[in-house]
Amino acid sequence: MEKLTVRSLFVSRLFWKFFVSILLAQMVAALAVGGAFWLKNRENEKIFERNQLASLESGPRAEDAINGAAAVLQYGGIPALQNYLRSMQHHQVYASDAQGNEVLDRKVAQTTLDQVREIVKQNPASTSVRLVQINPQQQFLLFLPNLKDPLDLPPDGYPSLFSAKTLREFSPKPPRVNDRGDGIARPQQAPSDQGKRPPPRDFSITPAIFIAAAIVASLLFAALLAWYFARQIVALRLAFAAASEGDLSPRFQSDARNDELSDLGRDFDFMSQQIRSMMERQTKLLHDVSHELRSPLARLQAAIGLAHQQPDRTKLYLERMERESGRMDTLIGELLTLARLEAGAYRSDNGGNGSSKDGSQNEDIDIHELLEELLPDASFEAGLQQSKISLLNHLPTAAIVRGQADLLARAIENILRNAIKYSPQQSHITIELASNPAHQQVSIKIMDQGSGVPEEELESIFLAFHRSTSNAQQFQGHGLGLAIAKQIILSHQGKIAASNLVSGGLCVEIILPDQATL
Repeated sequence: MEKLTVRSLFVSRLFWKFFVSILLAQMVAALAVGGAFWLKNRENEKIFERNQLASLESGPRAEDAINGAAAVLQYGGIPALQNYLRSMQHHQVYASDAQGNEVLDRKVAQTTLDQVREIVKQNPASTSVRLVQINPQQQFLLFLPNLKDPLDLPPDGYPSLFSAKTLREFSPKPPRVNDRGDGIARPQQAPSDQGKRPPPRDFSITPAIFIAAAIVASLLFAALLAWYFARQIVALRLAFAAASEGDLSPRFQSDARNDELSDLGRDFDFMSQQIRSMMERQTKLLHDVSHELRSPLARLQAAIGLAHQQPDRTKLYLERMERESGRMDTLIGELLTLARLEAGAYRSDNGGNGSSKDGSQNEDIDIHELLEELLPDASFEAGLQQSKISLLNHLPTAAIVRGQADLLARAIENILRNAIKYSPQQSHITIELASNPAHQQVSIKIMDQGSGVPEEELESIFLAFHRSTSNAQQFQGHGLGLAIAKQIILSHQGKIAASNLVSGGLCVEIILPDQATL
């Protein structure tokens, strides 16, 4: 028998269907989110380029700022220029090398760089752009873009989802300035970097990072979810395969999870338990039938043998053979009736005017009249042991049951004969007829004064070939009467139950739907 293993689960087609479906859904969602970020960044870049493309600052103030930055670069080098540019709160000068890299890693639109290079090429003496050569290999273009509001632009190194106002709290603070009292603010000397940690590197959060993280999360989530679904469904498939081979042992009762798949597993256990019980009952029924038929067959064979040995007594043995064959015929007839009832051949349709499966027409039956017809024959059998039967009618009006009168009569008659058989001499058997208008039902109680039935056998007495252990040896019978009665009542959408009376004896109650109150 195949077992549920990790390997068998991963080769399961169901696992991969779940996995691929969930993964595709997650990846589409991740790509949609990443695409939204990308489009947003593209829009911000376009806005940035439009702001920088407006023009370059010119005039005395721009010229002074650019000249100051050029002087710091020529005499102090790049570190001094970086500190100087950080200290500028107005007229922030940009310095880009030949490759277009700005010394403070600020974002510069390509269109602005092209404009600056064109100005230097056409007019090297322009006051709005300054070309500074600090060594044969390095030169810088210094210019002052005409920015409407630099703080409204996304700085390089940060994603556009952060606003510039939020970045003010995390941007490097400008160094303090010395004031000599002459009204001119001069930057402090750059402090030595010795003994201090280097500034943290900016971490650029791009849409690609979001997409990669979403895809990794999707892989894990899809694998776990597919594992969860496929594992239980594959376990159910293996359970069905085992059941087809006759293994009906429970498999999911210990599952403590509370979801639909776990409920399905527990329902499978319940179904297999019911099938196992039915198979056990069928086996027991076959054993009981064999036992019941073996005794009359053995007596029949013995009578035939004795008839051959004693020809003068052949008539006596023929009578014996006739009785035994009659008993077998009765037993087989009851078994056939029980089999048809269990198969639903006599099931009536209380909701319409149809017929049962065997072709018998359903009809409206007055329960009180039906009991009145059965009472004379039952009273005659009870009189043989000096007992009597009385009918107590508590019905306010006529109670009508839809079904087959002959079947209902047989069910009630079987119960009455049981009550007569197991009641002592000179006892009293009571039939009580009542109604329950609230539930639209009619109740028939048949109460005897016998020894009753052990509590643990009250449900078993309606099973085929069951005879109570308290009187199995005292009374003869096949144990099919109550089983047939139960199937007849069930076929009429009714209920039947037994209980012991406090005063002694057994009460069998039949509940049927009352068509008169429907």
